[in-house]
Amino acid sequence: MRAVGVRPLDQIASLGPNRRYEPTLDHMGLYRATTVSPLVPIDEQARHLAEIQPDVLWVYPTALRSLLQHVGTLSAIIRPRIIISSAEPLDVVLRKNLLDDRPYDIRNFYGSMEMGRIAWECGAHEGLHINSDACILQLEDDTELTGGGQSVVVTNLNVFASPYIRYRLGDRCKLLALPCSCGSSLPLIGPPTGRDWDVIQLPSGNLISPWGYNAILREANGLQQFRLIQEQVDLLVVQLKFDPKPSEAMLARLHDKLLRNTGEPLTLRIELVDHFENDALKFRAFISNLIRR
Repeated sequence: MRAVGVRPLDQIASLGPNRRYEPTLDHMGLYRATTVSPLVPIDEQARHLAEIQPDVLWVYPTALRSLLQHVGTLSAIIRPRIIISSAEPLDVVLRKNLLDDRPYDIRNFYGSMEMGRIAWECGAHEGLHINSDACILQLEDDTELTGGGQSVVVTNLNVFASPYIRYRLGDRCKLLALPCSCGSSLPLIGPPTGRDWDVIQLPSGNLISPWGYNAILREANGLQQFRLIQEQVDLLVVQLKFDPKPSEAMLARLHDKLLRNTGEPLTLRIELVDHFENDALKFRAFISNLIRR
């Protein structure tokens, strides 16, 4: 927390994860943290956050999207110095929307229920530093999958009663070879790109990562959120939420770029949506309706 810029006297608001600190710190008034449940009505979330006026907002991306749909811009209710994102990939569209509002210092954390915090993003924003003093992170190749990183295997170093040894988390990410300009010697990984089973199956049998579409979709002006749905082996539905509504010419160009990225002939259908239905705390940006064998 200190390494990403959190100060002892900061007021921390958590929209999603339940943050707990040592009772001694609470008694001393240090690292004060308040949890705002993302399960309560949105207007109550907004009111509570406005009352707290946090210096640091720790949030699940799905909960943040829901809040932004209600308040428009985050600065309309709060102006935190730091935004910490965790629990799911922070896509480029959401990050861009936040930075278009204000120059927030956005930090990405990677962790799991089994391991705790695994890696964190420093101020250089060149990747996520692995907590190598607390866990061993290994990446294994999956020769079937084109792009999308490698499969994460972890071992924890500070749990003695029931340790996890070479535990497959099911996440995918990439190891970054270059050292970070911040000066830390902790190794770097790229932000997790999704889960092992989040893959598009092409008619040829090849598998590609859906996160390869990020680079194309980030260039679409006005795009607020997207979801990919593989309905059939030869049918991929791309749901897009825009504000304002895009032109037909822009959608045609986007369609052609996405199809070229796929590299194989299939039907790619673009659908414009007003909102996404989601009954979970984590938004699924890719859904496969295929039964994989």
